[in-house]
Amino acid sequence: MPGLLDRLARRFGVVAVLSGRPVAFLEAVLPATVRLSGLYGLESSHDGLQRPPLRGSVA
Repeated sequence: MPGLLDRLARRFGVVAVLSGRPVAFLEAVLPATVRLSGLYGLESSHDGLQRPPLRGSVA
């Protein structure tokens, strides 16, 4: 599956995965060409750069 996601991202420009798992877990199993959103969107990563979690926006 990681190979297929990588090919799709290269062909179409953007492929994203939204998961309930932490971004660190997703980065270990998915290619860096895929945009990642973990913890149901609270964490994100693209091109290997993690974005800080959104704090204070969830009640």
